[in-house]
This record gives sequence, structure tokens and C-alpha cells, in this order.
Amino acid sequence: TGQDTNVTLSHATLTARGFSRAPDGSLTLPTLLGRARGIRLEGSHQATLPTLHVNASPALENNASAPQRLRLFAGMAAGDSLLHLSGSLHPFEPSADLALRFSLRPEDFDSPTLRDWRQRRLLSSDAPVRGEIGPFRLRKGRFHGAPFHLAANGLVVRGSQPATYRFRGFFTPEGDVRIPHAYGKLGQSEARGSFEQNFAENLDYRFLLEGECLPTELNPWIGSWWDRIWIDFAFGPKPPF
Repeated sequence: TGQDTNVTLSHATLTARGFSRAPDGSLTLPTLLGRARGIRLEGSHQATLPTLHVNASPALENNASAPQRLRLFAGMAAGDSLLHLSGSLHPFEPSADLALRFSLRPEDFDSPTLRDWRQRRLLSSDAPVRGEIGPFRLRKGRFHGAPFHLAANGLVVRGSQPATYRFRGFFTPEGDVRIPHAYGKLGQSEARGSFEQNFAENLDYRFLLEGECLPTELNPWIGSWWDRIWIDFAFGPKPPF
């Protein structure tokens, strides 16, 4: 279609040590060491990602004769950016308890797409965008929801002024987003409130915000119809709303 993004991999290794069957018939989980290099995104979005490192080691449960779960760590880093997934896997159930943590700065990644976005001021940041998703649970392939938080300083989106954002919320088991604690400061505009969006059915969303707003500071985010509304307005030194 020309709109897809494909992932290619030039080199990957995985080593498993200690996998065996105990005298009682139970399986002994192995220690896994893996590495993936040359990870590339090709298509509508292009990037070369840093090397991915994976480490999984067996861990004993209470009163268990053999390990029933694996402690997992997987991560990659570039410049000031870091992304890692950690937690535990229960391969015999199957289930997982994981957390994803990140500190990402678009400028750290080798990506023609991100360079184009920076030049057009679609996405850039003076400091890493930091956040965490989790802990989240997967039970027999089903997602059971997860809390998350996100913090950004000096973030430029779609040509906006550098802004500060703080979000704390959760994903529901259906995949919807609920953010009861949201904060943003963009130029003279500053607001607190909540946001939610229904991804499972109709993409309906709702903002409830309280604060101060200079309408023209929202011009980069909204269509040209919004710009035209304020052409004949003059605003004083303080936000009017």
C-alpha cells in the first residue's frame, strides 16, 4: 500500500543454558541471553534502532521444586535515550507481569523520519520524554490493564512552542485510555484536568480542563479554520480564558 512500516533484522543471537527435565518430569527453565542488531524500520516510517539486549533467568517460586518463571530484562539505549522492559514470565501458565520504562529524545535516533519531523517542527524535545507503563499483566494472552505516567519538558509538537506536560493515568483491559491527572503549560497557557478516549468502540474522547488559555497558542494543533477565528482579535498581556 505504500503506507506500511516493515521491520527488518540483520543479525540476532539467542543462547539457552540449563534447559532440562527433572526426575519428577518437570522442566527446568533455562537462562536465556539474546541480542538483536541492525533493527530497521522501512516504509512509511524509517529508522535504525539501537541493539536490543535480552536476559532471562529462572527464579524459584515459594515451595517450588523447580523454577516456574523467568526474570526478564530487555533493553536498548542511544545517547541520552533508554528503553527497557522488565518483569517476570510464567511460560507454563502462560502469563507475564511486566513494566516498560523509557527516557526518549527524538534527536538520539538515526531516523530520516524523525529528522524530517524536526526540520518541520513536528516533533522535537530539549530533554528526554520520560515515562513508565506498568506493572501490567497478561493472563493467557489477555491484557488486564496498566497504569502509566509521562513527563515531558521543552516538547515541540506540530510547530507549537516548547511545552511542559505531565500525565498520569491507566489503560483499561479493553485498551481505552483514562488520564484523571493531566497538566500542560504552553507559552502563556496553563491547564490541569482529565482526558479519556474510547479506543474499543468509536474513538470518542473527552477533555475536562481548568486553567488559562491564549487561543492563538493552539493554532499549530488545530486546522486553519481555528486560525481564521482569531484574526480580528487582539489579546492583552494575560490569557483571556
